[in-house]
Amino acid sequence: MDVVIFEILPFGKYLTVMAPMTVCWCPFLPSDHLIVLYIRPMTVCWCPFLPSDRLPVSTTVYILQHPFEESRNLRTAPMLMESLPPGKCHIIKGKKFPQHRYTELASILQDPMTLLLYPDPEAVNITDVPPPRGDNSYNLVLLDGTWAQAKNMYLSNDIFKLPQKVRIEHSSKSKYVIRTQPDDGSLSTLECAAVALSVLEGQPSYIQILTRPLEALCDFQIQYGACKHDSKVFKIENGLWHKRLPRKLLKRMEEKKKQDNSPHPDKEYMDEELCVDPVTNKTLYNDEEQCKHNLSKNSEDEILHKNS
Repeated sequence: MDVVIFEILPFGKYLTVMAPMTVCWCPFLPSDHLIVLYIRPMTVCWCPFLPSDRLPVSTTVYILQHPFEESRNLRTAPMLMESLPPGKCHIIKGKKFPQHRYTELASILQDPMTLLLYPDPEAVNITDVPPPRGDNSYNLVLLDGTWAQAKNMYLSNDIFKLPQKVRIEHSSKSKYVIRTQPDDGSLSTLECAAVALSVLEGQPSYIQILTRPLEALCDFQIQYGACKHDSKVFKIENGLWHKRLPRKLLKRMEEKKKQDNSPHPDKEYMDEELCVDPVTNKTLYNDEEQCKHNLSKNSEDEILHKNS
């Protein structure tokens, strides 16, 4: 074991850490006044999977991080910070952001070039956002935390009503397989940023580049005993969820089940109209193809009978 000494600003105090030199010290600067080091064994460090050169993005990313997210060891925001140029990714911690205290943030959110990534009913598809003109560039704001924490942050801050809301549409599952997602369409903060930046920067390859450290992290965790997590919805639908469910969720699931089991309008029309014999007014068959065949046959017989 070797003694490593480093300074944490702005307190001017020294913290002595005992650690072997076979660990990776990942410097992470969430602000100009604070230095945080992530210590992981070299064999499971995701640093080698970061892009060799930081991605030359014009978009500035602002991550509003719930305070509880900072205590999670497997968070993804540091990966995004280390993949973008200095000054292009900022992390602001908190749950409440009153405008009189966060004047700089309020100014950013009032900027017409600012986009808040959140699945609000008024949110537009980010692919429909026009490209910036001239030297202008977008500000991309993300809420970092669990889905429940992010929702509470959004609803309890009037400041989030200021910017334009955007959403992302994708077909792939989350690569963050060591945490349970609400449903198969939910993504981690890093993945959301990767998809959004790939659109705003016009670089589809950014998705794979930015998520490589996340894939490596999950692979390392699985190699050392972690298991892959299915989404909450998948577990519920397949009887694998053993925790108590809220009444609102149970009601929504019941309504969705009724909608899924209700007959299709086209099928109802086929059953009620097409499967009736035009001569005898009797129901023929419930099978669609057989019904069509018999209708055609009966129509021909009726024509022959009239002509005879």
